[in-house]
Amino acid sequence: MNYTKESLLNIMKNNCKCEIEHDVVFGDYAVMDSVDAFRYCVITGSGYLKPSEPELRKIFKRDMFRVFNQACQYDLQYGVFDEKKLKIINSTKKMFERYPFILDGKKRILFVEYSGKTLNGEPIYNHILRDLAIKAESNGFKSTDFIITLVNLDKIKDMESFFEYLICEDYSEKGYMTDSQVPFFYATGTPDIAAYTMTELSALLHEKFGLYACSFFELMHLEYLSSNGKQNNKMEDVVFEVKTGSTNGSQIVKYIDKHVFDRAYEVIAHKKQKSTYAGLISFDENGKKKVEHDIQLDAINKQEYKNWLNDYAKMYILAGLDDEKYNKFLSERSITRKDELIKVIKELSIREVFLLGE
Repeated sequence: MNYTKESLLNIMKNNCKCEIEHDVVFGDYAVMDSVDAFRYCVITGSGYLKPSEPELRKIFKRDMFRVFNQACQYDLQYGVFDEKKLKIINSTKKMFERYPFILDGKKRILFVEYSGKTLNGEPIYNHILRDLAIKAESNGFKSTDFIITLVNLDKIKDMESFFEYLICEDYSEKGYMTDSQVPFFYATGTPDIAAYTMTELSALLHEKFGLYACSFFELMHLEYLSSNGKQNNKMEDVVFEVKTGSTNGSQIVKYIDKHVFDRAYEVIAHKKQKSTYAGLISFDENGKKKVEHDIQLDAINKQEYKNWLNDYAKMYILAGLDDEKYNKFLSERSITRKDELIKVIKELSIREVFLLGE
């Protein structure tokens, strides 16, 4: 498979809840509502077209919304929380407030192909982006109506986050809680994606918001999400390793060897035959997905990991509070240090954390 604008749009057409539209000026692009588009941006690292930004795009990467650094550990990673002052600094709702264009109408996903590195001392694609911004404004759009996904025709490894998004979308729709660039155990690497069955959390999401699942960072803005997906009754947790620059996803063996997942898949669009150690998700030339199943894994260490995941989810729910409610939560429990915050989070149930917002 060649990773081009055409092939990526075909994959989106066949595997995403979006419309592919044609414009005489911009060509073909995918159209999403604003909240779905924000999720796309965070997972893929794509950016809203904005010429006033240093990179000509406003980018919201997954790293901005980190909570913990490693699985089964509680060291706060700088991201959502300031670990010293315990302030919420990078919640998704705060991003919505600071950058109102995020929620301002439908967004159009433009795949911008380029080749080469620099022109006149700057990235070669900058010239394309400036031209697109001018065309947007002169054709009745705001530049931030467009989200730019760069397609480096010389370096196909750069497209891995696009496939991470596809898998997160698929499994969230199936009722799994999903995460990308997953905090994991020390010295084992970082899984590209994981999908979890979390029965209590799913029931609460359905009760309060009409949802069954989402990505973990979206627990900070649940009231903005549309009711969709279905209930997951499989009671399994799944890990994925994505590759676009090779056919070797054997890194996934390190995740399998921690014995916390029930299934594992390589996600390699152009791979023809699955490996012995994992299942395979691939895509044909028309963008159709093909799934070859793996064996059931031995998840004997799963329970401790799932307990930690519940606390991980609680931290994101907590970060969805407005400042007044969050400060009240800290004050009423005399929380001034990180260890005190973690102790309280461990003691509270997920339902109790949800109730803090009511």
